Amino acid sequence: MKLAVVAAVAAILLDGTGIAEAAARTGTLQQCMGYDIGIERLRACTTVINSSPPRAQLIRALDHRGLDYQALGQYPQAIDDFSRVIQLSPSIAGYYDNRQAVYRAMGRLDDALSDANQAVRLAPKEAFVYHSRATVLSAMGRFEDALVDYDAAIVADSASAFRYADKAAALLRLSRYQDAIDALTKGLEQSPSSPELLKARGLAEASAGQQAAAKADLGAYLAVQPNDVEASAAMNTLGTAASTSAPGPTPAVASPSAAPAVTPAIRVQLTENGGVFVTPVKINGAIVLDFLVDSGATDVTIPADVFSTLVRTGTITDSDLTGSVTYTLADGSSAPSQTFRIRSLQVGDQIVENVSASVAPQKGPLLLGQSFLSRFGSWSIDNTSHSLILIPGNALAGKN
Repeated sequence: MKLAVVAAVAAILLDGTGIAEAAARTGTLQQCMGYDIGIERLRACTTVINSSPPRAQLIRALDHRGLDYQALGQYPQAIDDFSRVIQLSPSIAGYYDNRQAVYRAMGRLDDALSDANQAVRLAPKEAFVYHSRATVLSAMGRFEDALVDYDAAIVADSASAFRYADKAAALLRLSRYQDAIDALTKGLEQSPSSPELLKARGLAEASAGQQAAAKADLGAYLAVQPNDVEASAAMNTLGTAASTSAPGPTPAVASPSAAPAVTPAIRVQLTENGGVFVTPVKINGAIVLDFLVDSGATDVTIPADVFSTLVRTGTITDSDLTGSVTYTLADGSSAPSQTFRIRSLQVGDQIVENVSASVAPQKGPLLLGQSFLSRFGSWSIDNTSHSLILIPGNALAGKN
């Protein structure tokens, strides 16, 4: 009888059911697996980690705690957690990418480049690995090499405006002003409402001596950001230069009234569901489901049971399937999982097209991962109003 009881307890511990249920009762598991980066999630993840969870939960908890340590500026602890994640799951590019970001913040650029190289080897078709390596190379002053990687990132994902902005920053360091202006113009084609791109292009145009164009862009930017000291100083300099210089031909540029309109950040109200906050997302214009915002997930992820429903209803078709990836399950075994393309995801009034996604082999929450979040310049969570804030085309954006 005792052996039967021990075997039953061991089985529960093996599949994580007992631990997961206990953690769920106290809210720690949901809080650890949620999006709310900071000290409270760090504590919850520490509780989960110390409870000897199954492998898959341990990896997620360590990764999320590492992100929390990073956000809090506790870089050695973040490195320790990301290193443990890599030991447990050495074939996932995103984990190396997380660690390189911390190394870069610490000024350990050689270590950051080593991780960035490994991420590129593991995921040579993903835009974010090239963009991250380009960021490291730029920090090392290797701007020509960085431009090669920025171009590779743009080829893989030409819809993300911030990739053009970061490429332009490297071009400006090489005094290639017109090339930088061209890159920023392409970025504005992807995100016409981005004030940061307007400012960056205006400053580049001012450096290139294109006064009329610079005034148009900086004027449009200052209309919504009137207290920006740098942009105001540049406009004042342009005004002085225009008044003291001899008359000359005016460049053929759009007038200030024709400058792109600037819209505010997109704010989407989150709703509470099972102790966590989620956002409603419309998939392919057909069905609305609640997703958990998860910056630790590389892709938008949908559980197998939900994916089957989407296939049965025709929301996902054979033409959307793109291949497969391998997941490590809680017992340490591996299982292939389908990858696919979501033709459109709508969050609030914002629609993002051609989003890469994958099917989780086990039941769980729907995750709004980096394949969606990285399409914006930046994003954040307002914990006071419980809302998701999305900013198109922020030139300062990176991997959250």
